[in-house]
Amino acid sequence: MLTLSPDQEVAMTKVLAVLRGGRPEAVLAGAAGTGKTTTMSHVLRAWGGNVMFLAPTGKAAVRLTEQTGVKARTIHSAVYGEPEEVERQRGSRRENLKFGQPHSPEGCGPGVLVVVDEASMVSADIARDVREVVLGSGAALLWVGDHEQLPPVEGGWGVALQNPTARLTMVHRQALESPVLELATLIREGKGGAFDRWGGDCTKTAITQVEEAVAWAEEAPADRVLLTWTNAVRTKANRRTRKSRGYTEPLVAGEKVICTYNNHGLGFLNGETFVVESVEQHDVLTRVLGQPIVYVKFEGRPTRVLMAPNVFDAYRPRASDRMVFEYVWSPLLKKDGAAGIMQQHGLSAEEIRSLRSLVYDFALMGTYAYCLTVHKSQGSQYPEVGFVSCPNFRSHEDKDFKRRLTYTAVTRAQRVFRAFTLTTPPKAA
Repeated sequence: MLTLSPDQEVAMTKVLAVLRGGRPEAVLAGAAGTGKTTTMSHVLRAWGGNVMFLAPTGKAAVRLTEQTGVKARTIHSAVYGEPEEVERQRGSRRENLKFGQPHSPEGCGPGVLVVVDEASMVSADIARDVREVVLGSGAALLWVGDHEQLPPVEGGWGVALQNPTARLTMVHRQALESPVLELATLIREGKGGAFDRWGGDCTKTAITQVEEAVAWAEEAPADRVLLTWTNAVRTKANRRTRKSRGYTEPLVAGEKVICTYNNHGLGFLNGETFVVESVEQHDVLTRVLGQPIVYVKFEGRPTRVLMAPNVFDAYRPRASDRMVFEYVWSPLLKKDGAAGIMQQHGLSAEEIRSLRSLVYDFALMGTYAYCLTVHKSQGSQYPEVGFVSCPNFRSHEDKDFKRRLTYTAVTRAQRVFRAFTLTTPPKAA
């Protein structure tokens, strides 16, 4: 195990002192390259008891498992419940989940240390629930996160990353050997213009069309992802990617999809990405709603979900993803729409109730995941990242926001970072 530097030794001592205190909750903060994982590993060894790992997203949980060698779970699966299969009326079966009131994770209790990684992604509501169930069980709680990243989309930070128990500040020499981490560090310090190692693993290119960034990503699609700030860039890049691949159907097997809104009942979380295994049209819902409605099976997930791919990238400047999603299903779910559907399509009241139940249970929001917003990429890392900045982003008045978003984009890259400066504003279409 690596020897701790002086600042890491101090951080470990502070964290352990609090964890062993009367209210055992500690926060370890540190930017990229400061050794959060190394310090956390020493804390865990010194703890001497059982340790449980949680993360805000499935991607972050996988990364945490790879880093520690111990199985990590998502906060939602551990705190809000796991799926259980129950009998449904008439002998059919479905997944019914116990999401609802937060409860103590299985195995949590006195002597256990619960470590929550990627704490910058944890909202105030989620943090409150985690504290309630973990500390209430008698376990200790350690939050670990990067205080320089963006706050959660849904509200501000729920964890005191700006006033932590211990903060790591020294970026270590071996980390700075990576030009990607050196660039991230300079951006974090407000000195991005001083970076002089462009070329090789860090490059920058001025482009006039989003298609130029898409062409770069498509050279090695398994390793590369595009990130951006605006939905206008994201939607255009996704559409150009699908066109370049020759996709003509709304959704096909092998495509990458990202969940854009939590569905606790199905256990899908905002920001999780999946690969489509199979697609099957639901004929009745397609006919009733006037657009393709499909059953989608994702690789590694047992349950099929219902999706409306025609609105995956339905860009609406004044409408949230949730509003677009609800628009799809509203003709069926609104009370005043049922009579018209029954008359127009010859359905019975029982059939309408059955379709509504199906939608409530299995409908999922999502979109294509070839280009993501930086917010949606948090908790994930990719071998190679291309960040597309547009004029609207570069002219944004909030300098701290621009610094945090750019820093977050750069730190998603494991090996290669490429900055694409879009010189003209993109059109939404």
